[in-house]
Formats: sequence, C-alpha cells, structure tokens
Amino acid sequence: MSRIKVLLFVFIILTFIASVFIFVFSGNNFLIRKWNITLDPPGFFDARQMAMASESYAKGYDPLVQNSQYKGGNRLNYPRIWHLLFALGINQSHTNLIGVITVLIFFIGLGLFWFSNKIDDLTCSILSVAFLSSSVMLGVERGN
Repeated sequence: MSRIKVLLFVFIILTFIASVFIFVFSGNNFLIRKWNITLDPPGFFDARQMAMASESYAKGYDPLVQNSQYKGGNRLNYPRIWHLLFALGINQSHTNLIGVITVLIFFIGLGLFWFSNKIDDLTCSILSVAFLSSSVMLGVERGN
C-alpha cells in the first residue's frame, strides 16, 4: 500500500469528520455553505422522500401518482423498483438511520477503493479531490 493513498484516505476522513463536527455543534453550517450546498432541513431529504412515499403507500395511495405525506404535493420521482422498500414498513422515523447507513456504506466503499491495489497514486489523488466536490457532498447530505 502506498503512503499517498493512506494520507489521502486520512485527509478525506478527517475533513469529513471536521465537517460533521462543525455542522452539528456550531450551528452555522460553515463548510456546507463553502461547498455551496443548500440545506433542506431536517436532513437526508432523499431518504426522507422514500419514507414519506412508504407512508403514503401504507395509506393506500400510489406515491408515483399522489404522495399524500409530502407537504409540497410532489409525487415520488423514483422508479417502481424502489417500491420494494415499502415492504419493510419504513416511515419518517427511520430516515436518519437510513441516511447514516447510506453514508457509512459510501465511506466503506471509498475505503475499499483507496486500499485497492488496482489503481495508481495519480488516479487515487485525482479521485480524492473529486470525492470532496460539492456534488458528492450534496449526495451525502441528502442521504442519496
């Protein structure tokens, strides 16, 4: 394993931990604003949409046609294959758990990528910068 990969991995993880720490404890969302990510409280909005759709489905509505739980009246914008999750009986109280699991799986995949022997140091360096881009951080914040 190359030293550069280890350093990049440590840098990304520390940056993410510092971002979460500042986000949770400071209240001013400094780093999220620096990445130009608009916050949509209460967080993990994409995961929350699936939970709202599951609640609508449990009430007898088709979320692709009418999502009764979504306050804005928007319909679910995911393919029908996602309806398989409704069998789990998820609701909005499960949103944070789903979001945290999604983020953890993302970082586990990121760690597996970094410590793979199939990529060289230059590729790892370039992709490490890409992982800190605003689009990737938006996906993390939305729980997508």
